[in-house]
Amino acid sequence: LVLDGPIQMVFDIRKDPGEHTDLTNQRQDVAARLRPLLLAWEADVDAEAKANGTNAFNRRRPTPP
Repeated sequence: LVLDGPIQMVFDIRKDPGEHTDLTNQRQDVAARLRPLLLAWEADVDAEAKANGTNAFNRRRPTPP
């Protein structure tokens, strides 16, 4: 599952490692199962970065005061 803002895409990376074929329409079950897991992971990463005083997208650069 790939989220890009409001757009979600599902890929079978075993069969399509280049992520050329979006399977979202055929695999709504996968999107529905993975979306909350991905959002929870992102929230956890953001919380950890905030606790460490770093930016979640660039962990080596501290957030300016």
